[in-house]
Amino acid sequence: MPSLATAEFSILDKDDLKVGLSLELAAGVFSSKSLNYYGDVEKDKEYFDGYIKPVLNVSYATSGAGNFYGGLSYAATGSYGDDIDGLVSSNSEGFKSEQAYIGWKSGTLLSSLGEDLLDISVGEQVFQIGDGFLVYDGEFDGRYGAYWTAPHKSLDGTAVVRVNTQPVRADFFYLESDADYADTELYGIIVEHVNEALGTIGAAYMKATDSNAGVFLYENRKGMDLYSIRGQGTPFASAGLENLFLAFEYANESNGDRVEKDASGWYAEAGFV
Repeated sequence: MPSLATAEFSILDKDDLKVGLSLELAAGVFSSKSLNYYGDVEKDKEYFDGYIKPVLNVSYATSGAGNFYGGLSYAATGSYGDDIDGLVSSNSEGFKSEQAYIGWKSGTLLSSLGEDLLDISVGEQVFQIGDGFLVYDGEFDGRYGAYWTAPHKSLDGTAVVRVNTQPVRADFFYLESDADYADTELYGIIVEHVNEALGTIGAAYMKATDSNAGVFLYENRKGMDLYSIRGQGTPFASAGLENLFLAFEYANESNGDRVEKDASGWYAEAGFV
């Protein structure tokens, strides 16, 4: 089974300049007995999967021009043995970029409208909508090994503008995935109402402007429109049920340049802790 370890170090913390380094390591050992899959009748397989991922983070706070930040990360990955389901090549390894982004927050520059009213970032970074039902993992791990431990989450290209007013906030974004997801390109907007006591209600719209033809499952994204509404939180906390957590999301896909689509998906979740 996979195992994960992380460590964080401060390299520089002087005045308004901070430089930090974190290190993430994961490994998984898998064993399958008498496998009957992809023609491997009654075959035993042993497989190892893992990665090492250092992450460099930098931030600089100015006196009157906002705060700058950035991140850089590469992942060294490897898979050895006989993969149990054929999703990756056995004995494969690689070294690939995971994060390379820069950003700026307005800080107190627009303090009359709220601290860090604007947050603008570009580059290779993680971008998630809500709990990740629609957008979260930007790369299909496995090309360089480590399919099961999955170190890569970032999208290849992003441009994100966050407007952090309270209690309503919005994200405007452009996203581009890697070749595993057909180099899909899309833009969109998220609007959320955030209440610390009750939770978050949000709506999103996305338009897929491009995807490479000939890529199984993902080529028909081009021209697709996607709408969603979601919520999560503890809406009955004031009634004494602060431990009752509720979440839902409904999404609809329509249109398309290659295939006309009309599909929807949803989930509902309840938890008590």
